[in-house]
Amino acid sequence: MLMDLMLPSRLQGLFELGDIDSLRDFQGKWQDYVSEFQLTAADTPTLVGILELWFHWHRENDFPEEPLAFAPIHAWRALGQLQAVEALEPMLDNLDLLDEQMDDWSMEDWPVVFGLMGPPVIESLINYLRNQRRREFSRDVAAGGLMQIARRHPDRHAQVVQVLSDQLARHESLAVLNGSILGKLLDLEAVESAEVIERAFAAEVIDESLCGCWMEVREKLGVEGLGITPLRPRTPRSDFFFPGDFLLHTSTIPSVKPISAVNENRKRPSARPLRNHENATVERNDLTPRSRHSIRSRRTEK
Repeated sequence: MLMDLMLPSRLQGLFELGDIDSLRDFQGKWQDYVSEFQLTAADTPTLVGILELWFHWHRENDFPEEPLAFAPIHAWRALGQLQAVEALEPMLDNLDLLDEQMDDWSMEDWPVVFGLMGPPVIESLINYLRNQRRREFSRDVAAGGLMQIARRHPDRHAQVVQVLSDQLARHESLAVLNGSILGKLLDLEAVESAEVIERAFAAEVIDESLCGCWMEVREKLGVEGLGITPLRPRTPRSDFFFPGDFLLHTSTIPSVKPISAVNENRKRPSARPLRNHENATVERNDLTPRSRHSIRSRRTEK
């Protein structure tokens, strides 16, 4: 499949960059692919072709050696920086596949990529989030993309908060997804969603190990609440994190247990590039580490 790609010489460097974590600046930001590789919208089809190698390698359970194996990751980051909405459809079409493969790279990066694509992809992400035929963690990636858009485009903040609130108000029996959506609402300081949040706690459809009990969340929001949910003492904080929202530029997170420490039976394709969670970088986040409990680590508990 790789041989089918007709690469301009300037894009061949994407196959030589190698390890992602060694290519961040001191603030943890992604490198500027557009400037470094002189990318334009005309490069989108080629970059999508490189991206699709990732899906092929997953389906075949066969990854090349480094640095070649990192090329699709560089490609999807470049597509995000180009705001190439043409890449959204193949990404969403293959998100369930990557979720089944427990692919941390896509789960962590794609919300940021969707955020870079911006408002044009909002409706597609909303439809994906609401699609109950999609996998739980895949849907959370779409929700993360919406959150990233709201951060980058304040004029879409109210729209995204309403969408996430509406999703939580459906009281689906997916406590982990609901708990992660709650975390996104807290990230967005969605005080206006307090009633929806409290009713979700009352309906017992939120995994409290993600963001805490209603008492903690109420304090975070600075509201009294309706009094329909019992106030219970704080529970011990978790030292795990959900990578899907540790996404972009800022500080380095405290030392936490990587997912692999929780799920030692994770099946990885041979030579598949692994993300080093010990050195992960995070985007600005007002929540405590408790709210970043790894929802993906809970697969083994189901």
